[in-house]
Amino acid sequence: MNNEELIRLCKQGNRQAEKELFFRFAGKVLSICRRYASSEQEAKDYMQESFLQVFENIKKYKSDKGEFEGWLFKVCTNKVLDILKTNKKNIRIVYMEILPDALENTNDGIEELIPIDDLLHCIQSLPNGYRT
Repeated sequence: MNNEELIRLCKQGNRQAEKELFFRFAGKVLSICRRYASSEQEAKDYMQESFLQVFENIKKYKSDKGEFEGWLFKVCTNKVLDILKTNKKNIRIVYMEILPDALENTNDGIEELIPIDDLLHCIQSLPNGYRT
């Protein structure tokens, strides 16, 4: 089933179509949510909230205004940012007492040596304000 047919069925409230839409785009939405989350579980929570928002607003999607994926990602990103804004009062800023020295020698291409999972873990461990 193509995306247009799937979206049409979702607009009609077809639960099976909603399930298929979820599984079709869950991986991409989860990767967006991981950028803002401090843990994998938090990213999954953001993804769930995002899809609830998508299904509540899918009738507002107009195919002549742009691709569905773009609309979906915008809705998800906005939902995560709304959640973060709501929880902003819980953001704790931690100042380091001793700052590391600036690197004197930079190694070009070192970013290719860092495993992506390690980099993602480092990003997720940042305080909410910096991570956002």
